[in-house]
Amino acid sequence: ESFFRIIRAQHPELPVIIISRCNFYPHPNDIRRRKIIRQTVKNAVKNGDKKVWFIDGEMLFGHDDRDACTTDGTHPNDLGFYRMYKQILPVLQHALDIKHDNKINAFTECKNK
Repeated sequence: ESFFRIIRAQHPELPVIIISRCNFYPHPNDIRRRKIIRQTVKNAVKNGDKKVWFIDGEMLFGHDDRDACTTDGTHPNDLGFYRMYKQILPVLQHALDIKHDNKINAFTECKNK
């Protein structure tokens, strides 16, 4: 959270999208990291920050055929990057005010179609 506060103090109008690890495993370290990231965004929103978004990396590959999204269980392949793009693009467009979608908020859940 301190890193985010440093960035925000220097750039109060900068849109910030924070994405947790894309190939999430229920390992205690991954759970702890994602919890810290979520709390950082929650605290920022609670304090009035309207330019911060969280994308849950666990959802970036979707639920179907997740194992087909990486080359080695960690690094995304073409399918993995495509699914990431499908999830990140709407939030990025909203953050940059390219396309306004009222359904997007700081904790928009990603959904693969």
